[in-house]
Amino acid sequence: MTQPKKIDQGDIYPYFDPKKLPAKNFRVPDYVEVREGWRAWSVAAELPRYGVPPKLYSVSWGYYWAPRRRAEAICSAAYPCSQPRKVKQHGTGEELEVTIGVPGENCSCGFYSAKDFGHLMSMGYNQYYDETNMFTIVGMVGNSGKVREGTQGWRSQYSYPLVLYCPLEAQHLAEPLQEAYAVPVKLRDVLNRGDDGRPRRPRSMAEILAAHPKFNE
Repeated sequence: MTQPKKIDQGDIYPYFDPKKLPAKNFRVPDYVEVREGWRAWSVAAELPRYGVPPKLYSVSWGYYWAPRRRAEAICSAAYPCSQPRKVKQHGTGEELEVTIGVPGENCSCGFYSAKDFGHLMSMGYNQYYDETNMFTIVGMVGNSGKVREGTQGWRSQYSYPLVLYCPLEAQHLAEPLQEAYAVPVKLRDVLNRGDDGRPRRPRSMAEILAAHPKFNE
């Protein structure tokens, strides 16, 4: 693979039109309103054309996280947690209609996120580039609605990025992602934690090439 090309602003914006984004009046959730978590997304290495914004996809399920629109989880179980069901009260035997809601306590539905960046890395999200022509972007999310704590972090009804961390190799995606999702995007080394527990400073291109010889191919 050849060394990644540094793309100038003039190369980016002919293909990216922020005016084509949904929900123009969207407001990113306030930190005090949400439960913070960490997760990873896949994004195509090349920017899409025709004014389409770059797209974040969940690395596990390929779910598309739409820009400027909070993601809402659904339950795909045979009896969805969002579907009302009838239960009998103990003692009286009275039948009531209740809705468990997503995420269900005894279900696996909901958006998953780790409790902190170190936890995210311990779950195996340490390969941010492979032969699929995709980069991995990590970031902090704001979980809202119904939020459950589990062994792997949080499961939530709603979620949206609060800040994204982009590897130096994908620097040409940083500004378009920031414009699209209306959140800060920072260049960082997504493989290692700094003293503050978050992704550390960007590595130099020399460090990247030394660690990944295939960039010299």
